[in-house]
Amino acid sequence: MAISKVALAGKGRLGSVVLDELLRAGFEMVVLTRSISSIKDIPEAVQILEVDYTSQVSLMAALKGIDAVISTVAGVAVSGQKPLIDAAIATGVKHFIPADYAMSLRAPEVRMLPPYTDVLGIENYLRARADDRNNMAWTVVACGGFLEYSFDLPFMIDLANRRIDVVNGGDVPFSLSEFRTVAKAIAGVLTQPGRVVEHCVQVHGMLVTQNEVLRIAKRHSPDPESWVVNEKEAHLRFTEGLDMLKRGEFTMEAVSTLMAGVIWDPKYKTGFRETDNEWLAIEDVPNEMLEETIKQKLLSGVSGIASDKIVSNV
Repeated sequence: MAISKVALAGKGRLGSVVLDELLRAGFEMVVLTRSISSIKDIPEAVQILEVDYTSQVSLMAALKGIDAVISTVAGVAVSGQKPLIDAAIATGVKHFIPADYAMSLRAPEVRMLPPYTDVLGIENYLRARADDRNNMAWTVVACGGFLEYSFDLPFMIDLANRRIDVVNGGDVPFSLSEFRTVAKAIAGVLTQPGRVVEHCVQVHGMLVTQNEVLRIAKRHSPDPESWVVNEKEAHLRFTEGLDMLKRGEFTMEAVSTLMAGVIWDPKYKTGFRETDNEWLAIEDVPNEMLEETIKQKLLSGVSGIASDKIVSNV
């Protein structure tokens, strides 16, 4: 089961970090892309292959001799991973890691929620093909939220408008990771694939709470008393987000509203109590990094990711 040659599908922000980490770990890398002209800053040692992600034939040609496939495609492309999976199976790929980097398989009730329609569909597809997978293993690398994205969204705190809806008291822990956390976990899985249990590893860089985040935000605000703080119940936030999705608002804002009712509800256990950090050599993200991230978002502003479309259907 030794893995040496790896194909990366999707070289966005996360994919770029994954590529760097796997190169550092000694893997031979191939990057798959729809358009070679769109790929920049690729080390000379990395092979770039142009593919049609909708064509199993095109993907099979690219995956010959590949040991593992890592998918870091964007949210709207998650449901389109089936031809990639089929091609990986057909060409004898040993390990597949789908674009599914948030909630754990160990919390199946969360993965039944509307934001996970597409990732659940891919999980079910991998399970359905168990009999003809040619022994291809697959692993979900669950990391909770991304430090790089989480403060651009209002589910934790609304930095743009200096307000926060504190859910269920504000002391419920949530797992948060850097892109680098996920990249190191992927490298660890490919190095020791036999240690993966039930197709899933859980990792995080830290546990955070809303009250902790609010304290940091106030500390770096010129007028800390200007913050608007509301108390909310988890089920109300969930209902607000669900109503937005039902109206056809398939955006990060809608999803983050719904997920605020999930993440801050202790019954869903989105703050991982057990992790695979030790055997995957995952280090804690220092608190200084959390503080610096919040400070910079306050000073420079948040991105427009909240308006991005990330789910294709409900």
